Amino acid sequence: RGEGVSVAIIDTGVATRHPDLQGRIVLARNFIDDDMQSFESDRHGTEVAGIIGADANNGVGIAGIAPAVHLLALKACEPARPMSMEAVCNSFTLARALGAALDAHAQIVNLSLGGPGDPLLSALVSYGIERGVIFVGAVPEDGRLDGFPVGIGGVIAVDEVGRSSDATGVLHAPGRDIVSTAPGASYDFVSGSS
Repeated sequence: RGEGVSVAIIDTGVATRHPDLQGRIVLARNFIDDDMQSFESDRHGTEVAGIIGADANNGVGIAGIAPAVHLLALKACEPARPMSMEAVCNSFTLARALGAALDAHAQIVNLSLGGPGDPLLSALVSYGIERGVIFVGAVPEDGRLDGFPVGIGGVIAVDEVGRSSDATGVLHAPGRDIVSTAPGASYDFVSGSS
């Protein structure tokens, strides 16, 4: 159930008032801007948070895979368009979010994002790994394993079942039409390696 475990979600924002996420999120920080309204309406981070830690046995919606975890919602990426699953991140905001996750003593850091290798981000992740933090990264759509974060030694690369089947060291999980939390106290089907 994840009792006593803290998971940092470095992503877009999260709908912290969603009925299945209320009380699950112990820290919410926005490294993009001061707009907490957009933070609450971001789709991708909300869906990732629901898959990980949606409340169980509360009579609504879904149950996350670890419904008792403490979630840290750290917005380092901006949706490409309102309600878009696609987002844009940069090294500066990602580095600030990684630093916040390490400062908050997150035990697991979820990075459902991908991009080119980056020396600063690699150093921060490696620093965390040396201190026992578990980092999980989503395999990008092109299946490449040489970028950030999955290209860093020690990061657990995860892909959806049926993709990158020839890649060694990649964990596979269901990734098609998964029901999760969505902004506006709703739910939706999502697909992908996130």
